[in-house]
Amino acid sequence: MTEKCQYCFKTTSTRHLCAKKYCYDHIFEQFIKSILLEYIPSNYLDLFSYCMTVIKQKDLFCESSDPYPIVKENLLRFVNEYEMF
Repeated sequence: MTEKCQYCFKTTSTRHLCAKKYCYDHIFEQFIKSILLEYIPSNYLDLFSYCMTVIKQKDLFCESSDPYPIVKENLLRFVNEYEMF
């Protein structure tokens, strides 16, 4: 049985390079952890709103016309991975 990548859902191999996994591991996970150092959210929506506020204030991901779906996907992954809320 072949395994599927949990990030892109393509069949994995020993040489599988997943852009979504890289994006999560090296960008979003650190971004969310830095936010949690300065802000204590009450729930998922509160955390999401604060993340979007920080993104707009600091003009992050300015090359993306709509960072909403990417932030949502990675934030859900983070919340599930760390069993928050």
